[in-house]
Amino acid sequence: MSEVAKEISMKIRDCVKSETGIDLLDPSAWPGLSPDQRQDALSSAFQCYFRVIKNLVKKKYVSWIEWQTNELMMSAESVGRRLLRYGTRTRDPTDFLQSILLYSASMENLAGFFEDSDILSDHKLIARLLLISWLDEGRYAMTLNSMWPLFDVFSLAQGALGRDANWCISLIALTIEELLIKKKAGELDVETEKEEGYPHICDKLIEKMEKEGIRVDCELLLGTGHRKIRNRILHEGWNPTEEDTEGIIAHVFKLAEHLRTVTPGH
Repeated sequence: MSEVAKEISMKIRDCVKSETGIDLLDPSAWPGLSPDQRQDALSSAFQCYFRVIKNLVKKKYVSWIEWQTNELMMSAESVGRRLLRYGTRTRDPTDFLQSILLYSASMENLAGFFEDSDILSDHKLIARLLLISWLDEGRYAMTLNSMWPLFDVFSLAQGALGRDANWCISLIALTIEELLIKKKAGELDVETEKEEGYPHICDKLIEKMEKEGIRVDCELLLGTGHRKIRNRILHEGWNPTEEDTEGIIAHVFKLAEHLRTVTPGH
């Protein structure tokens, strides 16, 4: 964190503490607050934030914006690399790259618009836009909060088993693969025994499709091999890497797309 960012954080902290008696930077303080106290603290922090930013001298304001921008760019670069790698493995690379280029061009055009326009001189508009952006962030935060059960599962896997999110996600993806193949076998009336294992069901599905002249995608042929991967993850404690996980998801994603086109007689 930059020196200016630290200064802003401390000023907001002091402001909120003077108004509510609550120290926002004290980790032990927040859990003991009532809902009304939390609401007061957040409301105070919101107002203090704008007062602190308003009173910054130009040099510190520019420094703070530069720091925020650099942090955002570093995060975007890291996330962008992974999204590009993953997106091109699961979707049409041309479409994916075009969407990235379109977004980049839009951002450049928007930046140029603000640079050449006198819109930023309208303080009332800027205040409204800031409030809208904060409301958007609140909605995103609520979406993340709805994912707490998923994060709790990741935490349990990490704390109790020493496995990370890649372990959980890969295991879920490969379980979905098994269910997809069993479901398609049922739709095509593949004869199976009650306790028959997944590899045999997969082989019978492939055989049935070939007999009926239905195209068998290579992802389906790889299905039995991925069963061995699932067993390694579940029973042997293998923890896939980030790239391993992306490869597994890409396989299941393409398999699902293929099976969606498979219908009796086609």
